[in-house]
Amino acid sequence: MKKLIKKRLGEWIERFPYLWKMLMVFRYRNHPFVRRLVSPKHDLVIEGYPRSANSFSVKCFFYSNGWLDAKVATHTHSPAQVSLAAKWGVPTMVLFRDPDQAVVSFLALSFQSGSLDGERMDEKKKLQWIQYMTRRYVHYYEEIIKVKDKILLVSFSEATNDFGGVLEKLNSQYGKSFEYFEHSKASIDKIFSTSQKHLSPNDDREKIKKNIKEIYFSKGNEVKREEARKVYSELSRLAG
Repeated sequence: MKKLIKKRLGEWIERFPYLWKMLMVFRYRNHPFVRRLVSPKHDLVIEGYPRSANSFSVKCFFYSNGWLDAKVATHTHSPAQVSLAAKWGVPTMVLFRDPDQAVVSFLALSFQSGSLDGERMDEKKKLQWIQYMTRRYVHYYEEIIKVKDKILLVSFSEATNDFGGVLEKLNSQYGKSFEYFEHSKASIDKIFSTSQKHLSPNDDREKIKKNIKEIYFSKGNEVKREEARKVYSELSRLAG
């Protein structure tokens, strides 16, 4: 319960992007993660709700553009990062995925990694987390939609099937010249071979998903799930 309260407090802070950034810089002042926090000097922002091809997209970008040749702000999973990028005119792509897949996948990874102790949770506690993460999806993208004209929305399917096309759109929208990504079997195999296991499907995680799906699609999460699906439909419409 303390974790949930802390996360809800974090959502309130996100409504004030500059305050959020200041607190994040202080929190990660001695950690390399601080370089992932957006500034006006960044070349690109890649963000999205967890499990929406964030890591995959970052890997693809650096694969074709060089690990040391660009400054990319990423993986805060916070709308405040996107809000600041929009204010500063930093090229930004925001990834989105069907909530029925993204929420379940994120909680399964959280249980598998131990960041959430799923084994000690009863069904009621699991439902609370599922409700929160479903509502988080809604909050995240409702904030993103406010700056829709200043970002590039990219679906999970588009990113994972044609990231080269995504970079072409990004270059066209922002007048940039990032190197094209050749979306071939060879390049994708190389990316997965040099990535941590969270990037790709995992048999153990699939087993965990079964229990999460039962609760996610239960009546207790029905209202929040429908809200998330409405937001997803709007994102799909905006992305064209």
